[in-house]
Amino acid sequence: MDIVSLGIGLFVIGIFMLIFILPAMTTKKREKNMLAALHALAEKLNSKINKKEIIGDVMLGLDEKKRIAYYHKHQKENSRSESVLLNEMSECKLLSQVKQIKSTNQNFNPYERLGLEFVSKSKNEPNVVWVFYNIDDSSYLNIDVKQLEKWEQLLNVEIKKR
Repeated sequence: MDIVSLGIGLFVIGIFMLIFILPAMTTKKREKNMLAALHALAEKLNSKINKKEIIGDVMLGLDEKKRIAYYHKHQKENSRSESVLLNEMSECKLLSQVKQIKSTNQNFNPYERLGLEFVSKSKNEPNVVWVFYNIDDSSYLNIDVKQLEKWEQLLNVEIKKR
């Protein structure tokens, strides 16, 4: 009877541990894949990433020496990687499109779209937009806006450097 109880107890504990371990393992695997995609993009440009950070489903990277910013958005169907030469940009702005609805609900998400927009020095070139959150893709906001603001400031400092 004691061995059976011990076996059942260990089985239940194992199931509960899997609930916590499996999500952590998938998160680490996703981060590793995102970093590999950024490094592959950097290698194409003969560059090395000095700073990097994950913001939601996006990993940002920066090569301060060559002044290149990197972006990789992880999605189930299609992932997207891009780079921006900061020498060709005049500024970086926080793209924040907000809903016009008032709510008293504390869990209300006021954002429709969040991202970073790079304004090109050349009037002929379109602005580059990196989208971090779009309500059409997901209603769950998993982004800290303060992280985006920090990267906006960091990228503007890099753009202003000559």
